[in-house]
Amino acid sequence: MKTVQDFMSKNLGDLQTTLLQDELDPIYLSNQQNGTVVSGYANGEQSLFLKIGGKVLLSEELQAKHRKQQEEIREIKEECSQAINQFIVYFNNEMTGTPWNIQRNYFKQSGNRRSLLQLSIPNTQPYADQLDKNGNTDLATPGELLALMAILQHYQDEIFRAKLSASLNQKVAKTVRGQKI
Repeated sequence: MKTVQDFMSKNLGDLQTTLLQDELDPIYLSNQQNGTVVSGYANGEQSLFLKIGGKVLLSEELQAKHRKQQEEIREIKEECSQAINQFIVYFNNEMTGTPWNIQRNYFKQSGNRRSLLQLSIPNTQPYADQLDKNGNTDLATPGELLALMAILQHYQDEIFRAKLSASLNQKVAKTVRGQKI
């Protein structure tokens, strides 16, 4: 049976490391070697300012770096979301006739579209996880995909037995043509 990693071009562990590095960058920690990074508003848009001594400067370099990091984070999350959507379709097709399935539900929270991933596990409570907990999107992160892979790996034997049972219970297709005389 395929995993979520099979639907991705990059390694999930590497993507998770990159995502954490971008989120732990000095811009996010508000600590810069030449001064302190301060968040504020300029011309009605949120901007980053460099505070050196008593002066506060609008740093174009920080703005460009911040935009680049935000774009990189968005690309990682979009790739993970596409992979999880493909995996959900694959998993649900493979597990037809069994109580196992994965659902992805969308809802609004504080005006932002969010996503809830739910794995139905027979004889236990379903596993549910809200995607992008620290963000404000409905996209998936590499860490959440790794957690889903770990759960499916844990239940690998039960999934195999359910799939085998479903395949043995399928009816043989009847032929349309009659017998030759």
